[in-house]
Amino acid sequence: MIRYVRERNDNCSCGPIAIINAMKWSGEASTLRSHFRRVCQASRCKPSIRGAPRGHFDRTMHQLCPNINIKKRVFPTIQSIYEHLQKSDSAVVVTISWIETGDHVGRMVKSHYALLVRTTASGKSFVGINYCRGKTQSLIRRTTLIYHCRRRRNFLGDWYPVAWFLTKKQKQ
Repeated sequence: MIRYVRERNDNCSCGPIAIINAMKWSGEASTLRSHFRRVCQASRCKPSIRGAPRGHFDRTMHQLCPNINIKKRVFPTIQSIYEHLQKSDSAVVVTISWIETGDHVGRMVKSHYALLVRTTASGKSFVGINYCRGKTQSLIRRTTLIYHCRRRRNFLGDWYPVAWFLTKKQKQ
């Protein structure tokens, strides 16, 4: 069984955590202690910008995950994510988003990187890694994922959702 890692209480390291978990999923011997700083630097993850910019995240995934075939999809459908996860040796890194409201915030689009590793037998839920705050592994209802994968745009002009469809490369 793979020992995945979860984000600490910093609210901005979800990108590097998603990359480390993808590395673990692919069979690489990666740990939070040995890889976190390197992945943060490569993805340019900083608290001042609330995380890892998507372009740097994408480049870092390709650089640090040589055992994985990666296909980026903008505006993936829940059905395409579900179908990909039905294949053997497949996972999906997804940027989810939601709208946070309140007097101190106004109306702000928040986002988060997470790894989806499989679906339940019924297909009504997905197993997410570092999806929910404070939990390494969570069962995500399909309806929740649909809400988090609605098309949204943040204040920087980035569109959501974006997904990276991962497939393990066959060893030769």
